[in-house]
Amino acid sequence: MNIGIYSIRGGKGGKELKQGLPKLMTELNRRQFHVLYTNDVENDPESLLRAVSATKTSSDNIDTVVVLGGNDQKSGGKLYNTLCQLCSPDFTPAKQYINSLNQEKSEADDAQPLQELKSNGQSRSNAVSLGDVGKGCEAYCFFYGKLRIVALPDSSASGVAAAEMIKEALDSASLRAPLPLDSLGEMGLGYEITQVIDGQNGKKKKKGGFIKSVIPMKGDRPAEVIRKLILIAASLTFIITAGFLINYLVIQPMLNDSMVDELRDTISTTEPRVPVNEQPTDADGEVDETPKSSKDWDSIKEINDEIAAWLTIPDTQIDYPVLYHEGDDIDDQYYLYKDVYGNYSGYGSLFIDYRSKGDVDAKNVIIHGHHMRDGRMFQNLMGYGIYSGDLDYYKEHPVIYFDTPEGDADWKIIAVYKTNTLDEHGEYFDYLTGSFNSDAEFMNYVYLIRERSLIDCPVDVNEDDQLLSLSTCSYEYSEFRTVVVARKCRPGESGDIDLDKARVNPDPLWPDVYYSSNGGTKPKVTSFSQAYEAGEIDWYDGEGDLKGYERAFTLHDAADAAAAQNRNSSSSSSSSSSSTIKEKSISFDYDELTLDSIGSTARLTVIWNPDNTSDKTLKWTTSNVAVADIDADGVVYAMGSGTAEITAQTKNGKVARCKVTVHQPVTEMSINYSGYDFYEGTSIQLTATVSPSNATDKSLTWSSSNPSVARVDQNGLVTGVSPGHAVITVKSSNNLTLTCEVNILDVP
Repeated sequence: MNIGIYSIRGGKGGKELKQGLPKLMTELNRRQFHVLYTNDVENDPESLLRAVSATKTSSDNIDTVVVLGGNDQKSGGKLYNTLCQLCSPDFTPAKQYINSLNQEKSEADDAQPLQELKSNGQSRSNAVSLGDVGKGCEAYCFFYGKLRIVALPDSSASGVAAAEMIKEALDSASLRAPLPLDSLGEMGLGYEITQVIDGQNGKKKKKGGFIKSVIPMKGDRPAEVIRKLILIAASLTFIITAGFLINYLVIQPMLNDSMVDELRDTISTTEPRVPVNEQPTDADGEVDETPKSSKDWDSIKEINDEIAAWLTIPDTQIDYPVLYHEGDDIDDQYYLYKDVYGNYSGYGSLFIDYRSKGDVDAKNVIIHGHHMRDGRMFQNLMGYGIYSGDLDYYKEHPVIYFDTPEGDADWKIIAVYKTNTLDEHGEYFDYLTGSFNSDAEFMNYVYLIRERSLIDCPVDVNEDDQLLSLSTCSYEYSEFRTVVVARKCRPGESGDIDLDKARVNPDPLWPDVYYSSNGGTKPKVTSFSQAYEAGEIDWYDGEGDLKGYERAFTLHDAADAAAAQNRNSSSSSSSSSSSTIKEKSISFDYDELTLDSIGSTARLTVIWNPDNTSDKTLKWTTSNVAVADIDADGVVYAMGSGTAEITAQTKNGKVARCKVTVHQPVTEMSINYSGYDFYEGTSIQLTATVSPSNATDKSLTWSSSNPSVARVDQNGLVTGVSPGHAVITVKSSNNLTLTCEVNILDVP
């Protein structure tokens, strides 16, 4: 079930929610409630209606909206009445009255209006109470078509933490269904109607004119009052619905297009677009001139200093500014539903993910954009393929323009892939990674996205490249993402691509849900180093010999993965035949594993042959627990520096082995002098001490900022050469540094 949460501004619960949201999302995920976004709304009916309308018309497939807080969110309050009116079906008051009165029996002019109408001064909403949540405050569940709206009081009123109220209310609301129309009178929530019907006697008067024919008048018979109320309700419903449709289908697109067109006119210059990679270079391949931009960035920054770049895919509708907000985090993405001026917009803006530290200079610049069904924002990314790659579309749009204040640049597309965000669809691929700890980790990420790509793009990649990842929602399965990845053209490199070499990938790696729905077998994916050594990679043009750990880019911890595996195993065993399938062999995803520090962890995944082996029970052992320990879920724990062998053994004696090397890096350094004066021709001995004492690599590198004044050998012996000043630097193997300033004096 997909959840959106709106917090009423000013409430205590909204502040609690921001602080505890990651933990709450994890707990809700385990209950199959998936929070897609949280937002704040003002404490007034108009803002609440806007928020609910945006949710209902969005493409995020939200099932339930939680409205948290508001001092008057109780029976009779304005927000309560707003939700009641929103969820009161057409003609519900009329049907209620007709059912209770069992039709009028008399149509005489002097018929007396029935007293039941006066006592029934309330209408009924398709909603139910979820009970007392604390201090007499109730929670409610409203039904707006297929959308549930769970209304909760503020924590300050109920005395219960926001997270606890949300969990309990969602559990309860998930069991409720919309009320049948004929049950609303008994079960629906009541609210005050604006037209109060009195029960005074009266004679039928002649009515004339349009107003008298539609407005309840004194002396009207009950049936006439009901008819007029029905007409008024139907007219208001039509007007409101038409207003929402016109706003969504006409006004909002028009305003968005007008705003973007105005921006384009504002920033346009007479300069031709010359990407930085195509500007003149000297004999060493260096760009001779300052990178040029075809856009007026001074004008752009005057509009909004957070506009970081301009993104264009030629001959598509994608031609927009890209923004970066410094305060974004997992709970709040500022431009998700705001335009470049900071105003609310259902289209939102293209914005850089907070995990891309350094925004446009990040190793992987991740950009999010809505998938709007009218073709705006990132919808055109779907042209690259749905369930298979669209080669013709790729050949027409193989390059992305991503221009920044530093200059215009072309980016060549290297991968187009689909990935999941829900646990039940398989292990999550952590594609939202903006920085990398090593070249090996970066190239393993590139390998993993290219193995997933629907198209084999004929573009080389190496460890020095920078990536651009465009991400949008897609609907092959619930909460999927389509991601298009490009790498920046190198200095002096043309943006041309030999498109004749492009191919549709016949066997891209999909999340598990694809294979359970469509059949087939997942391709075996190892790691960049293993695939390269096996000759399976023809797109790498780097220097090789990459250092660092090849991270697998899985997001969830081993316990979650083991629980999912147990669920899958239980499901398979319950539906399979009584025959037992034995394993032929097992192996690890890594033959060798390096952990860079004591206390770090990594997970070993067992690859079964065949994959549908009946009994996947394993016995885990380590050859040296002082170096590396292993738990029942395959998580390796670095205990101390050295090497150890991890073994997994099946009940039938099949074995997989992995050599684990644990490094202990240098964490601290000290030096015997921070400054020293001595005479030319003499020497001093500098001594650097590293800790901890069991560091794997204690080697040091010494250097002098001015060897003509003072030189230093690799043992730290400094010799004065001539009068002057120099800085002596010592560096550890993992780049910790210390310095000593020396002044060389004339010999007296």
